[in-house]
Amino acid sequence: MLIDTEKYKWLPWEQPAFTSDTSYGTVSPDTVRTDDSKMYPAYLAFDGNPDTQWVGAADAEEATLTWVFKNPLRVYRIELVGTSSDTNTEASAVTVYADDEETVTVTSGALAAGSKSKVFLEPTTPMACDRLVFAVNASAGHAGLSEVKLIAEEGFLKIDLRSLYNTTEGMTCIRNSLNDDGTDTVSGLSGFYFNGTEATNLFVSGNAWIGYGVSSEQLQVLRRDGICAYLYRSTGVVGNGVSYLKLRWEGYTVYNSRVDANKLIFELILLSNNDMVLNVTVTPTGTSYLGNSALICGSKTTNLSLADGTAGTARVSFYHRDDKGLDWTVSYGDYEESDSFTKRFLVRSAGRYYRQETVAGTPPTKVLAAVDIADLTAAVFLKYGFTDVPEGSLLTALKDPDVLYWSSDASKIASTKALLKAYPYPQIMHSVIDMSDASITGIKLLSAEYTGHIGVRASFDNGSSYRAEVTLVDWLATDVKQLWSGLPTNKILLLDFILYEDAQFRRFKITYEN
Repeated sequence: MLIDTEKYKWLPWEQPAFTSDTSYGTVSPDTVRTDDSKMYPAYLAFDGNPDTQWVGAADAEEATLTWVFKNPLRVYRIELVGTSSDTNTEASAVTVYADDEETVTVTSGALAAGSKSKVFLEPTTPMACDRLVFAVNASAGHAGLSEVKLIAEEGFLKIDLRSLYNTTEGMTCIRNSLNDDGTDTVSGLSGFYFNGTEATNLFVSGNAWIGYGVSSEQLQVLRRDGICAYLYRSTGVVGNGVSYLKLRWEGYTVYNSRVDANKLIFELILLSNNDMVLNVTVTPTGTSYLGNSALICGSKTTNLSLADGTAGTARVSFYHRDDKGLDWTVSYGDYEESDSFTKRFLVRSAGRYYRQETVAGTPPTKVLAAVDIADLTAAVFLKYGFTDVPEGSLLTALKDPDVLYWSSDASKIASTKALLKAYPYPQIMHSVIDMSDASITGIKLLSAEYTGHIGVRASFDNGSSYRAEVTLVDWLATDVKQLWSGLPTNKILLLDFILYEDAQFRRFKITYEN
């Protein structure tokens, strides 16, 4: 049947190679061929081998294969391979349903006549369901399939706490007597951290405050000189295996005036993903006895608005911002588990598509591999796309490459940004050094101030020819006596300084002998 997508988190999924009918959920055919020595069970259509197959009973023109998933799947594409040559390979019509009654059509298509023919079927929109029913019609009998491959995401239930609010059902009463100024030590939730401390115990005060792993006021709920009459505790699991601990505190904000006008009831739910929820269900009817409400984590105090004296209720969700509970986001309202979405990249250049792959080695290297893509669809991104932004070094070898981005959540498609570091072509500085003055009798020293890679070319014939380029380091090490003696009669030296990438050239100096 179809699934409400909003109730699930959707994560990328890779179909396993089946070794039995129960490798992922359960596959079950309505008919199986048993009239020869070969085996044709249902799971062979899911084993990743097109040379094996599920085939219906001999001469059966219609056969149905039902796959009930382990977890709901959101299906983007169904890739089918028809039966192989050892059975009749007539053309077959295939209709895929999302229900056992075959009333909700996911998609349909046809396998051409011939051995192991293929067809790719894509629903108009991705279909979220808990099963697929493959109805195969082969006009001349021997209906079956060699391979069924899904391109899909897997769904996991989101956390829903609504059944835990405003009830003591399933809870153990650990206090049913008055606690004025005392503190109850209650078993906490393993793995839950607040202010860097694991909350293996919770310290619950009769004055309406709670400490997480330490006996100090870290959560204040209308805290004042009050009294606790009842304290409840329960544990369980919600969503996709998330453990919870629930506390329920019932009492009054005035220790010596236990009347409905001063009544306070609140519930605290800790989650093993390190989030928590405060549900305040009953508050005083006047403003005189509301006390203080705050979350105190280390040096940071976040004041909370939990009551205004009109007996109103409040629900506050606290979302952790780090693994040790050192920082929190406070949100008034129902708890909403952080959503998930799938993102994929592809690269396009000159009409070809590429995916990024990692090649084993020491260290591993990433390369671009061409893939054959006819139509660019969501299913294609799921099948061939990669999760990380492509490395820039891989793109430089392509002509005018496009980086393509897809997200399963349209609201999560942000503008793409690229950080480029570019250098100009080598810059050449031409210098004419005239040492013909009669006062110059030789060269004493060559010096320079610079950074980076700089090359030097020298001409001793007025630019008709230049000697091979050397680095500025080597040029500065030139024997100055040989340099002087090698000058032409006119004592003119031409120098080209070549600046590469981010080189900086501040000064070049020839110190003469006079």
